[in-house]
Amino acid sequence: MSVPAPRAQASAHRLLEGVGKGSAIDGPAREVLRRMLGVDAGLEGLSRLFAPGFPGIRTYVIEVQLAPDQAVELTLVGVARDGRPVWTGSRAFTYGRDGSLEIHRGFDEIAPEYQSRNITVDLMQRELDLLQILDEGASSRLTIDAEGVGRYVCALHGFVFADETEEGPPVRSNRALAPVQDREGLLKALPAVVERLAKRAKVGMISIESAIEQAKRARSPWDFAKLTLPGAAEELAEGHDGEMGVGRLGRELLLAKETPPWRAALYRQPRDEVTQRLGAEYRRRKTGRSEARLAEEIQAARDMLDASQRATVVRGLERLAMIAPPWILQDVRVHTQSKDRRIAAVARRAVRRISGADQAESLLAFAKDPKGSSLARGLAYRVLAEHFGSTIESSVSMLRVDPDARVQRAAVPLVARSDNPAPNLAAMLRANPWTDVERPGLLALRLEIVDRLTRFAEPATLPALMEAFRTEPAPPPAERVALSRALIAFPDPRAQVVLTEAARRLERPDIP
Repeated sequence: MSVPAPRAQASAHRLLEGVGKGSAIDGPAREVLRRMLGVDAGLEGLSRLFAPGFPGIRTYVIEVQLAPDQAVELTLVGVARDGRPVWTGSRAFTYGRDGSLEIHRGFDEIAPEYQSRNITVDLMQRELDLLQILDEGASSRLTIDAEGVGRYVCALHGFVFADETEEGPPVRSNRALAPVQDREGLLKALPAVVERLAKRAKVGMISIESAIEQAKRARSPWDFAKLTLPGAAEELAEGHDGEMGVGRLGRELLLAKETPPWRAALYRQPRDEVTQRLGAEYRRRKTGRSEARLAEEIQAARDMLDASQRATVVRGLERLAMIAPPWILQDVRVHTQSKDRRIAAVARRAVRRISGADQAESLLAFAKDPKGSSLARGLAYRVLAEHFGSTIESSVSMLRVDPDARVQRAAVPLVARSDNPAPNLAAMLRANPWTDVERPGLLALRLEIVDRLTRFAEPATLPALMEAFRTEPAPPPAERVALSRALIAFPDPRAQVVLTEAARRLERPDIP
């Protein structure tokens, strides 16, 4: 059985002990998550659970909700010290087909300048450590739909083909019930890729046939990653991946646009010892390189603080403000007493950023900037709403009428905590009709409002729900299901009439 390193295990234990810190999780997800983790989770503690090792990013968990299949879904937002959301991800805690705990990962979207900060690797290891500690079933695992660059990255992390395991594909997969075999899908994509590479490498049919025979013997995604094209000048991939045995052909195959996605699983107890050992080594190497690079950057910035030129000192302080861990504060505080006002001012701002004292202020400044993308601004506002609610209470009225649904959605948790929540939420639902389908984020906004109205089940909100259900054209299936759950919760006969009308509109299936 794979056992995490003592330092990583101790760190994960400490995180689990502190997972109850902060405001309580809102709604029915709280109790389900408590059963899964064995502790009552708080937003702050849950956020720390998913914090990467890079000190320049702080993680916030938002939008924790219980899905209809009883999975607890949550969104992760990594915020840089200047208040900018620089990575997002999603996770779902659920139980697999045999009752073992399963953490299903959405693919992390990371800003280019932060992609070398080991975020994905840190979280992958953290989640594996968590499964070890919780010990919820021998088949507990991480799962993901490996798409895009994820096809390659998941192979190197030691994931196996989930559809070839006893537990089967992830229950939360977009293709959970697809009958196609993922390994066969990679084999079908191979000929076009190998012929393209062979043409560039100027090798003939013997090399092509040899590569195809290699692939037929492949049993794991790592086996596909190790594929080479015999006779090519460079058989192994460039850089550190090649040092681990990744083949040039394997890398190109897993990153090719025509290569189909595959359903991936990484178990707490290895199902393929060799593959899982290679994955652990891959994470160890990536982490070592990332930590070494960060140490070099920090030392270079510290050296700048001793320069005689103001501009150099300022650059060093500004760099430390974005990447340095708290133990650097002593070096930075010295410059807050500088006779040079410019240096002293920059040093004071650096102290606030490194300590996290200005995180809410920076988030608010970013959220209010109209030059930022609406998606990122919406995330910033949502983090403020759930973690720093008092900072934007005066902005609720403005957020409720924002033309962008992604920004407007940040007001929902604040409205839900207001003095008269249910009628206010019903008013928001009516003010954002489904007929306005061109608005990005509208479905997510309406789904959350309906979910919260379902919890209240107040008679005053019934007309708004009935109106939404009767909308023409009909709302998408996800919203119809949510509205049905909301209406069923009402004993009022009017709700039953609406549901009966909807049933009558359904066409009867043809009888064979």
